[in-house]
Amino acid sequence: KNFKWIKATVKPAQCYEIGFREAKGELVSWSADDADYNAPDRNCPNTLDIAYARWKEMDEAHGFDKKSIVAFRPIEDGGDVYNFHHFFGGWPHTPVMAPFALVNRELFVDQLGGYDRRFVSGQSENDAVMRILEVGGRIEVCLEAFLYVHHRQVHPKRAQDNLFRE
Repeated sequence: KNFKWIKATVKPAQCYEIGFREAKGELVSWSADDADYNAPDRNCPNTLDIAYARWKEMDEAHGFDKKSIVAFRPIEDGGDVYNFHHFFGGWPHTPVMAPFALVNRELFVDQLGGYDRRFVSGQSENDAVMRILEVGGRIEVCLEAFLYVHHRQVHPKRAQDNLFRE
């Protein structure tokens, strides 16, 4: 009941936008096809629950203004990339970004208009974060909400070597 299949043959950013507009829940999330949110073998079986609890805490601390973004902590191909992926090019003097995040659907879709239609795929989430920051939003990386990204397994040189979906 919490899942709806939408077939689309458009660009990845447009697929996100289709999903965001069809969503009925409180929050939406941008993600990727190689992201694993439930990794009990890595002592983090409740990543979404942890991130949601952090979002509620942040939002409550700011009077329920719904402008909080909670970013997951990505572990990519076994390496912790927190310091690199949450800043432009790894530069710590830039705003914090959110390659994987939870955000209020009403704020992002209804008030800010969702993803910019001119994006094809990559970096559309950075634009979303910057627009949310412009309206007074704030971002926090939830260091306890580990998200495992399996680039090499999902995108091997040969498609028949894809081990992720086995």
